[in-house]
Amino acid sequence: MSAVPKTPMPAWTSGWTADRPFDLDYNFVPADSPWVPGPVTGMQQRDLGVTTASRGKMSARHVRVTDPAKVLAEWRALDADFQFMFVFKGSARLENAAGQKVTLERGVAAWQPAFLRHRIFDYSADFDMFELYAPAEPGAILGRDTPLPERARQFAGMQGQYLAETPASFVQGAGPRKYFRYRDLETRKPTDGRIHIHLVHAIEPMPGGTGWHTHTMRQLFYVVGGSAGWGAEGDTVHKRVNTWDAVCVYAGQKHDVPSFTADYKVLEICIPAEYETINAEAPKQ
Repeated sequence: MSAVPKTPMPAWTSGWTADRPFDLDYNFVPADSPWVPGPVTGMQQRDLGVTTASRGKMSARHVRVTDPAKVLAEWRALDADFQFMFVFKGSARLENAAGQKVTLERGVAAWQPAFLRHRIFDYSADFDMFELYAPAEPGAILGRDTPLPERARQFAGMQGQYLAETPASFVQGAGPRKYFRYRDLETRKPTDGRIHIHLVHAIEPMPGGTGWHTHTMRQLFYVVGGSAGWGAEGDTVHKRVNTWDAVCVYAGQKHDVPSFTADYKVLEICIPAEYETINAEAPKQ
């Protein structure tokens, strides 16, 4: 259910690299932030604050179906440096111009190259997923035969990558903490090291929590299960993160997770993919 790019990825039009990533500001979007109609009829979305925090370099949203009968199965191609989807619930079918046909269902992580014509259809009424784009507002070319811009030639022959979840997907201690299990969603290669995305599950108590620390990367995490204590340098308001809270953390920002519930689960986006975690003193707040 997966494929890898057949050729090296072209340079990104948004102008940032793994060595020179964009700046990301701190932002906290609570779970009760509003749902609004999405760009596709029959669906709605919740903005996760990344467009603002990245100043337009990236966007993230939670998308769900409200009326599957109204969702049109249009062919489209995206003028985007990066397109990523992760399915929380329900199912839909996807086919693309490379001949790939997959079911998007719970646990599937999908990446597609720019200008790959595709359509998503046959949505279940409970379909629910996360989407990440760079830049924040990619262009869309609708139609199976609509001419594509000259830049699309660079992506000829590339396929999508669609990864199903299996019992072997999660590895204990494959990240900075031994009390989590990590599922690598394999975005390092198609982004030339710009983005690493993994799904993190709690597996045992962590006495004292993570402790205050910093990362050399920019971080977005989206809580998709359970809850945890939370502390962040400069934020005196939020003391806990709950399911469907989204947080952006800037590089070098001190933060702490002093505790978490047994069902704590988080989708974590790291920019760039390679980074260091450094212990830190608690900030004076």
